[in-house]
Amino acid sequence: MQTTPSDFNVLLDYIDDFDLVTGVRANRKDSFVKNMSSKIANSIRRSFTHDGMDDTGCPLKVIKTAYAKRIPMFKGLHRFLPAMILLQNGKIKQVPVQHFPRVAGEAKFGLWNRLLGPLIDCFAYLWMKKKYINYEVIKQSE
Repeated sequence: MQTTPSDFNVLLDYIDDFDLVTGVRANRKDSFVKNMSSKIANSIRRSFTHDGMDDTGCPLKVIKTAYAKRIPMFKGLHRFLPAMILLQNGKIKQVPVQHFPRVAGEAKFGLWNRLLGPLIDCFAYLWMKKKYINYEVIKQSE
């Protein structure tokens, strides 16, 4: 409930020209601690991936099927979706979307699990990037 499904329409405006369009939560309505830990974690992740993305935690994303099918699945993947598309030589874009204050439930991430686990994931991403094979299957006619 911190984002609105209507913002998918904003993302869809760009999908013809990009392979992944992801939201970036403009004017975030989170606590100071959550905003700062997110900024720190995103800057660390960005230093590993060089993907240029400001907010990989935004849940609003639109991705072309051909690219999505070639992404290896792992826990914490949402942080690395733009980087995984770049490994496939795809084009990515982030678009500002609305963000609302939390009205129910509790955040699943705190200061430490937003920094330590993702830092370990960054090293896993570097290993994966080194081993990644960007393949293409060509259909032969009979």
